[in-house]
Amino acid sequence: MFDWTHFRSTVYLRVPLAVAYAAWSTARGLERWFPATATIRDAAGKARRHLDLARGGDLYRFTWFGGHVGGGKILAARHPTTVRFTFGDPVVVTARLQAVRGGTRVTVVQEGIPDSARHRVHTHLKCRLSWCFYLNNLKAVLEHGVDLRDRDPSHLKSHLESGIVSY
Repeated sequence: MFDWTHFRSTVYLRVPLAVAYAAWSTARGLERWFPATATIRDAAGKARRHLDLARGGDLYRFTWFGGHVGGGKILAARHPTTVRFTFGDPVVVTARLQAVRGGTRVTVVQEGIPDSARHRVHTHLKCRLSWCFYLNNLKAVLEHGVDLRDRDPSHLKSHLESGIVSY
């Protein structure tokens, strides 16, 4: 039987591990390929500078190009190999980074997905598709300086969309 409670996606990047980690662990790095804006605050609520590395216990807030706002908690940030954060309730995302010959392997695991009809579609299938896009966007940005996100909110029907429409 298929396990709908988690999934895994992997991308290989031709960049050093430190560059890939900064893309996952700083507000500036995240904004280059994932949300439109990112704010990271320490546990006391003080905003980290845009290039400061996130730490376990920090809180984050993302605003997407379509206007959706979401946030959560950084559960772990182990330089330079792991960033783990809440991503909706009760979902957790872990990005594992590993230096490999010629660059970095990034594996994203999204887990804690409730096994219901709604979550199978919304939290498993749609999020899995979104991670495929965003991991490829990460690759495009870091390797070629090209951002594939559609910044026109009139093209985006939900925060899960990136300008790619499927019917």
